Amino acid sequence: GVNGVFISSLLSKNGYKVDLFEKSKLMSETSSSSSKLLHGGIRYLENFEFNLVRQSLIDRYWWKKNAPNLSSKVNILIPIIKESKRSWLILYIGSKLYQLLAGKRSLGPSRYIKNIYYKKKYDELNLNNISSFVSFFDLQMDESGLSRWLIDKAISSGVNIYEDTEV
Repeated sequence: GVNGVFISSLLSKNGYKVDLFEKSKLMSETSSSSSKLLHGGIRYLENFEFNLVRQSLIDRYWWKKNAPNLSSKVNILIPIIKESKRSWLILYIGSKLYQLLAGKRSLGPSRYIKNIYYKKKYDELNLNNISSFVSFFDLQMDESGLSRWLIDKAISSGVNIYEDTEV
């Protein structure tokens, strides 16, 4: 998958001879069924894993900088359910902390949005149980383009790739 191809490319660039074996086609298993997000790990804030989130945000920025034509900024909305245990304030603080941890690598401001905005804009949505939204930005990848880019980088760095070869 993505991790194996990327790591094999890095190892090869650092002088190691690398043979990469894939039991089916590259990027056809877990990588092909991902969320397509190159995210900074906002969900890890709940467990106070600030260092992990910060490193993930740095990694996210690396992808934006090194593959700008294969990734795009996406605005994500978290609906605030009226009877939820998580208050809008907790989610909003989390999104602001996420933005703060990104620092100069932030993709944009997080926001608190009243339900009425979307009721007017999208009258076909049933928003009766949603009081508001929290929005933040992350990065979404062009999966097939990014896969091809990574495979090409691995091959050009000297990695021997063997598909349809179970070990």
